[in-house]
Amino acid sequence: MYFSIFACVSPATAPEKERVKSWCVGQAMAGRRLLLRQRGSGAVSSAKYSFSSSCFSSLLSNKTTDKRTKGGGGGEGGEVKKKVYQVKQVRVDNFAACLEALRPLISQAVFVAVDAEMTGISSTPWRNSFEWDSSAVRFLKLRDSASRFAILQFGVCPFTIHPSASHSGFSLLAHPHNFYLFPKNHPEFLCQISSLNFLATHHFDFNTCFSQGLSYLSRAQEEAQHLSPSANAPSPEHEQDINAHVDFTAQNTADLLFTQRIQIWLHEWREQLIIMTRRDDFIQSEKMSCKFGNFETTSYKMRPAVLLQGYTSHQLKLIRLVVRKHFSGLVFVRTPADNNTWESRVVYTHSEKDGASFLKELQMDLRSSRESSVTSAVGFRHVIDLLSSQNKLIVGHNCILDVAHMYDKFIGPIPSSMEEFMREVHKIFPNIIDTKHIMNANGTVQHLMKSKSTALSSSFSTLCPTISSGWSHRSTSDQHVNVQVHADDDGSSRFNSGAKHEAGYDAFMTGCVFAQLCVHLGIKFDQMGPSISDPLQSNEKLKPYLNHLYPTWNSGTVVDFATGTEKPENVVYKRKYPKVVLENIVLLWGFPSGLNYKNLKGCIGKVFGPDKMVSIFFIDSSAVLLQFKKEEFVKDFLILKETLERRKDDPISILHPLSVIFEGGNTKAGDYNTYKDVIACNSCKVLFKDQADVSRVACKVDLGEKEERLFLDDDENISDSFYKNTIASLRGR
Repeated sequence: MYFSIFACVSPATAPEKERVKSWCVGQAMAGRRLLLRQRGSGAVSSAKYSFSSSCFSSLLSNKTTDKRTKGGGGGEGGEVKKKVYQVKQVRVDNFAACLEALRPLISQAVFVAVDAEMTGISSTPWRNSFEWDSSAVRFLKLRDSASRFAILQFGVCPFTIHPSASHSGFSLLAHPHNFYLFPKNHPEFLCQISSLNFLATHHFDFNTCFSQGLSYLSRAQEEAQHLSPSANAPSPEHEQDINAHVDFTAQNTADLLFTQRIQIWLHEWREQLIIMTRRDDFIQSEKMSCKFGNFETTSYKMRPAVLLQGYTSHQLKLIRLVVRKHFSGLVFVRTPADNNTWESRVVYTHSEKDGASFLKELQMDLRSSRESSVTSAVGFRHVIDLLSSQNKLIVGHNCILDVAHMYDKFIGPIPSSMEEFMREVHKIFPNIIDTKHIMNANGTVQHLMKSKSTALSSSFSTLCPTISSGWSHRSTSDQHVNVQVHADDDGSSRFNSGAKHEAGYDAFMTGCVFAQLCVHLGIKFDQMGPSISDPLQSNEKLKPYLNHLYPTWNSGTVVDFATGTEKPENVVYKRKYPKVVLENIVLLWGFPSGLNYKNLKGCIGKVFGPDKMVSIFFIDSSAVLLQFKKEEFVKDFLILKETLERRKDDPISILHPLSVIFEGGNTKAGDYNTYKDVIACNSCKVLFKDQADVSRVACKVDLGEKEERLFLDDDENISDSFYKNTIASLRGR
């Protein structure tokens, strides 16, 4: 998969770059807007020329200036320039400097917008978000997505307030940062093909991500590494470890010959070192390197040493035994190296006291190195810790999945319940705003949106037309916020023109949308700033929306992270299906292929009546949810299924309308709790029926008195009403 990705986004050759560059310059003379239109229509292939976004940005910002005369009543006529919003690109090579520069920006920010780009959303089709999902099931799907997929980009955009010559007297200064991430410390993660294709279509630079992406450790992982007593420890240098091994006489002939040869070599090597030392011909320095017989001598911790290379683990064990048994002045050590490997050495010491001192020094150095390694491995999580410690207002757009990823990747495993998850998130990020919730919950904003899409790019175009269009002019409206983007002196190599679905630019768009929403809520930014004691999240006009996030687009509810509760949203949600009553639902899976909605509706209607089935929803081709009108029909259906299967040779069972569903004996059924248990299973099968079989779930519905009747051997297994309905349905065939 990775090879395909690299091939897809690898840079074009030098001649191709020159041809594209010449073409760009020529088109620039025809006007900047024309060039952008051609770019959008596919004049330059985004798949072949992955460098095109930065190439266009550099060429257009440095070599072209588009001048236009404004028509109509938009203000004074004159020259306007199309802006190119730049986003700081943060990689391994510049992360340390960017982190230090980011600290004061977050400290001074009135709010910080965030966004993440992931490798996928749903691990299987049946884990997509459905209207039939309860809050518990929605959370299980959310947790599964956050735990299985990785973040490849994370956008952070602090917004600070600065004086301005505009009519409002202030402007918001945005500082967009786009962090490339690659979880090198994580053994595996899922990639959804559609998500990778989506990223590639929008010019995602996979090469930079894989080669220069920042790694990270969650707080839980960091704590585990600190507590691990054996991680990165030197090879055992304790007597009990040595005495635990068998004597040489118990080894085979090959081992015996090998140990004798090593003993001779080490003896000659040590004797030559002693002679050289007495003559003062031996210089102990870090650069020392000379050949003595079969060993090449180097320096380790200011002492002569031999680096043992090309030996198997069994041979290294034999060498260690030789050293400990025959050479009191030599020390065998095994220390961590790069790329999670180990290095073994034999080190020369002058005496046993010097050897003990060397081991003590080595232990201290390794412990210090280990602490430094863990701190370095924390990586991008330093940014998350900074956001948490500053207690800033975090702004996202439809961001509950982003928040779940932030917790899973940088804090620890997501708790087992939604309530506990919300409580834990609220402790770390006590102030979160979801701009999508404001747009759907506020009447003024709804009127302004005029039923337009609340997707981020559409909302950005609707609420921030001046910024989204990129054409600069002075607005005299009090209903628009003046937003500027901070320009850095580090050079264009660290910047890229903002492109939608780049995490840094999406964070910038999210922040602009939120700033505009604040204006429509009546919030005055000119009364805020670093010197104001009351932060933005304390504003009474914003509090009704604080910590309220969407669980999914089709839930019709909102979750309050401050209280750990879920409640219906203020707006009327247009449902595709009738209201779901969980107690009235039956889960079916493993039924014969080809069974469709019409078949199910007809079969069940013949037995229960045509008006007893409320709705039918196919989870996938192998499973379906049936909602009855009353809860008692759920129990009756499950009893009837078991009865017909136990009496499969009975004429009534053979001719029964439901026999079409149970044909083959592989159909299984359960209530809604069964559905929840299948979703909770950690396996990841493509078909729901395979997932259900692996999870070994069982129906947990309380059948009450009917459960006892299920196991009777006479005709009373089926109630009179069921018997009558069955006979009637057979006569109607």
